[in-house]
Amino acid sequence: MPGFCCQVETQCLASLRGEHIKHTTACTRCGRWHIDAEKAVGGRLSCSEVQAYWVSIKQQHAEETGHPARIVVDEGGDWRCMTCLEKIQLSPMGQKRGNPMPKLAIAMDLGTSGFRGQAIDLDQGGRIISTAVTTRHPLPGANVIDHLHFALEAGVHSAHMVATSAVNRVIDALKIDKNQVVRMAVCGNPIQLSLFQEIEIRDLAYAGKQKLASLGVIPPARDAQIVKAADIAGLDLAPEVDVLIPPAVQHEIGADALAMMIQTGMLEKDEIAIVTDYGTNAEMALVVKGTVYTGSTAAGPAMEGQQIEDGLLALPGAISDVDFIPGEGDDRGIGAMDKPRGGLLETKVLSPDMSARAGDTVDPISGKTVAKGELEAVGITGTGVVGLISQGLKANLIRIPRITTFDSEIHLPNGIKFTEKDLLEAGKAIGSVRAGHITLCKEAGIRLEDIETAYMSGASGTYVDALKAQAIGMIPAGVRTIYQVGNTSLAMARDMVRDVDALWKMKAMADDLRQHHCMFAASKVFEKVYILEISYWTEGMPLKQYQRFLAKYGLPALTEVETLPEVIKTVDRDIPDLGYRGLRIIPDIGEKKSVVFDGCLGDEGCVEVCPERALTMAAVDDGYEITIDLALCDGVACRRCERACTEKCFDLMRFFTVPSLAETGPARNGEDVDRIILAALGCVTGLKGTCPLRSEDFDAILQKEEEAEERSLMGLGKVVNTGMRKILTCERVYVALTAMDFDWGCQATLILKKGDETVGEEVRDEAALAALSERKDVWFMHKNFVIYKDRISFPQDIMNKNCHFEIPCLPAGFCATDDDLHECRSILYAMPATLSDVFLKTHYFDGVDEQGTGTILVGIQRS
Repeated sequence: MPGFCCQVETQCLASLRGEHIKHTTACTRCGRWHIDAEKAVGGRLSCSEVQAYWVSIKQQHAEETGHPARIVVDEGGDWRCMTCLEKIQLSPMGQKRGNPMPKLAIAMDLGTSGFRGQAIDLDQGGRIISTAVTTRHPLPGANVIDHLHFALEAGVHSAHMVATSAVNRVIDALKIDKNQVVRMAVCGNPIQLSLFQEIEIRDLAYAGKQKLASLGVIPPARDAQIVKAADIAGLDLAPEVDVLIPPAVQHEIGADALAMMIQTGMLEKDEIAIVTDYGTNAEMALVVKGTVYTGSTAAGPAMEGQQIEDGLLALPGAISDVDFIPGEGDDRGIGAMDKPRGGLLETKVLSPDMSARAGDTVDPISGKTVAKGELEAVGITGTGVVGLISQGLKANLIRIPRITTFDSEIHLPNGIKFTEKDLLEAGKAIGSVRAGHITLCKEAGIRLEDIETAYMSGASGTYVDALKAQAIGMIPAGVRTIYQVGNTSLAMARDMVRDVDALWKMKAMADDLRQHHCMFAASKVFEKVYILEISYWTEGMPLKQYQRFLAKYGLPALTEVETLPEVIKTVDRDIPDLGYRGLRIIPDIGEKKSVVFDGCLGDEGCVEVCPERALTMAAVDDGYEITIDLALCDGVACRRCERACTEKCFDLMRFFTVPSLAETGPARNGEDVDRIILAALGCVTGLKGTCPLRSEDFDAILQKEEEAEERSLMGLGKVVNTGMRKILTCERVYVALTAMDFDWGCQATLILKKGDETVGEEVRDEAALAALSERKDVWFMHKNFVIYKDRISFPQDIMNKNCHFEIPCLPAGFCATDDDLHECRSILYAMPATLSDVFLKTHYFDGVDEQGTGTILVGIQRS
């Protein structure tokens, strides 16, 4: 039955090869356009419904990728977008009546070094939409103990609000419709989850039962549970959203440690195995004959690239590995053991998709670049530090605890350097991990060489060269197999939101687990071994003397690596799938708080001594205002700022108790707002230029709009530009030049009103137009301008001027900021009349008169 239908055009695979062969499917029930659409929605569709279905599929793809779908059929018969070659998943969204909104979920890892979140499409089989990560933890401090200390001094509520504000930032960065979220799962250690839930934490801070009893502390159950978003103060999700909280085995053994054991599958294997999360908190678990021995050590952030002078987390631009390339000869002569070997350092740098690519090759002594790589380095992450120490020992650049170069620094690309202080910080972290391994072996009554398999989790455990890590003591020497398994905490949260049964299975495993927890803070074994590690890394204690002390204490001995183990990377990245919308990085997760201290003379001594550059100072009318970035601050364990204050007026705790942004909303000056908005507008496709609108031009533009309003639209009535009038009342206004490729979205830019009632409107949504074309109670004045017959006496009301056209103000969804500005302000835009458009082009864009160009005004107003 040949016929003509929707004229939706497709392209065959040949067009991908440059042959540009096009074909259209006629309106027959056997055509693929009909068959696939009807199969997706589960019922028969009319021709117009088929057209509307495919329009909605194209729009969905545009929302997911930022570009319209150009649909092709590949050789396997799958639908694909010709622009990105992404496979297009057909879903029953189209025009099927009564189809609900897509159901989304959020998986969140509340890690000690930062938060990581992913958006999940539950209607697409749990497909990952997007990923967002922070570069630091939002609370002051370098480890989980510092976070706990902050919460004890500032109050659990203050810590909770800072953490929840950061969670909201991560959710916003996922760029999804939060109204579609039905479920969220979080995973992390007991301290992070307790702060998120805003429950008792003192049982985590004090070990003695008598101390807890004297304080009247009743430890919470910390069992698996599902609460509502409304129960989490400050969480910016709909109140009815389910929030899944995983269980702890004991109050010291958290969901993150349980996640490591579940995700690696180590509990299901008959082997002696150890798993370690090589992060700030360094959780570890040893499995021996069905019993699990657990512990965690506050290793510090050096393994994550923090507290290293030029360090950063595992992010694009970070040096993730280093290899020493020996020179042709060794002319060091007498005293050679105290001098570096001749040779070069070859670097690997993380790319935007978080894969390791070739970086520059440099002379480690001078820093001179010998060969350019694919990527520029901006810092070094924890795995790069491990590789550098391993190769530095090999090249004799390092003789613990010294660096043997003339300036006591190892030079890397782009001026990045590694200092003796960095070596000290890294050594303390490495030493705490090895001390933990020895302590667990002592608890289990085994030798280090009895461990057969090692699992490495977390970002550092994924990107590090496992053999280099083993060479410097981070993995027991006798293991036969090493698995690198990625971020298990986030993986566990993903499993829970995809299938709630995973939460209850996790609970059952926690209840049945035969376990023995060793609290390293109270362990005499750990204390003795860690003192030896500190002596080795900071004072250069010889390994033979280290071994003699281990034997004296009756502790498991260290052994040499005799046979290289098999290394199996189960993932290429710590987060293997970033989603089809990719990764967003949030570098400024910390809240900023300001205080004016009475008696401050403004000498900036506190600012200068801050090791993390967390403080800034500015003169104000009544003294000097000091601002702190909580995420950069090392917390109460540091307090150098207080000690450096000559007037003794600086009080760190004052900052911690100042109301947070989550409670008061951010205060911004004009320059800050301009910087944020202009940067966001500069990233919008189709905007060729942006700048603030000068205040002296407001009246001139308003006058031109009033002149334009006296004219009629095609003789059909007066046009009132309410959008421009509203924009010109905003606190900040910007003018932007639009080009042909600017996406105006699907919002109505022209409406017809009778009094206050909308009786007609422009419809830009093709799916909505297709649906309206089937209705008999509407009339199309233009191909995309519809008039509702039941609201107007047409055409009498038009001819009698009972109606007027209105150009409204619209939300500027295209202006997406990475800042918290949107939490207290609305971003709007409006289109000027022709007279104003010419004025703006003349005064701001050199009178540009290119075809297809126009102007808009963007305004910022408080919500």
